[in-house]
Amino acid sequence: MKDLTIALENRPGALAEMGDVLGRAGVSIEGGGAFVVNGQGVAHFLFEDGGAARGALEAAGIRVLAERDVLVQRLNQAEPGQLGKITRRMAEAGVNIEVLYSDHDHQLILVVDDIAKGRAVSEAWTREHTPVAPIVALAGFMGAGKTSIGHALAELLGWAFLDLDHEIELHQQAPIRELFRRHGEPKFREIETEAVRRMLHQVSAPTVIALGGGTFIQTSNVELLRNSGARVAFLQTPVEQMFERCRPQNHASTDNLRPLAADPEAFRALYEERLPQYRTADLTVSTVGKTAEQSAREIADGLQLGTNQRQ
Repeated sequence: MKDLTIALENRPGALAEMGDVLGRAGVSIEGGGAFVVNGQGVAHFLFEDGGAARGALEAAGIRVLAERDVLVQRLNQAEPGQLGKITRRMAEAGVNIEVLYSDHDHQLILVVDDIAKGRAVSEAWTREHTPVAPIVALAGFMGAGKTSIGHALAELLGWAFLDLDHEIELHQQAPIRELFRRHGEPKFREIETEAVRRMLHQVSAPTVIALGGGTFIQTSNVELLRNSGARVAFLQTPVEQMFERCRPQNHASTDNLRPLAADPEAFRALYEERLPQYRTADLTVSTVGKTAEQSAREIADGLQLGTNQRQ
């Protein structure tokens, strides 16, 4: 998520023109507000894709003064004093809040002078004020079987199931392959990290999460998973089997083909590069010769997910 500071003329219709520009570009505003300061219109609006919003506005001659990362914080609306308490916590950490508003999901949006310190405060607050629901995240290379085994594990435990790639596609309204093509891998990883953060914030019941192939490789994602108390299982699958599953002829549609599955040698090299990080997971499970149900049972046993957690 990005906050854009936008300069608007102080006249009737200026805000409407901005809205028309964004609408034609297919860019949604997620929250924010507009004000008049010293006779000049200034708006702060929240966007999922700040770059797309900025590009559309500047192409229409609307000045964007700044593009900043934000903190997204959910507060307990039924408990008075929450805003005062979290802003006091920010102050005690030496974090100055420069902009504050709510998004359409009633979450607090903060623009601060030190995003790293602010994020540490925000994540600590979330851990303290959110009941901990057990989470198991499945890591592994593309084609390792994370989705099928994830479904089987969720069914075995009676838990909810979430697929990170599917959630990204729903939120972005585009296939993963198209997001790679449109934005490049670095930008996609930013989108992915924001999706991980959003997903973990929303978990309120025991949940199995199938991660993307590169999710557990990014340090920021590992920290988010650890801070949420998630336990990570690495699915170790023969590279030849994974590549075969990802080949174009094994898909009815080319829309969602793995973007990094280019050729056998590149596929193997990328897997071997990621393997040391995969092995830092809490549990490694070999899927060789096993059904999804058998692998799920091994994960449940390995992580000691007993019957008291299968509610």
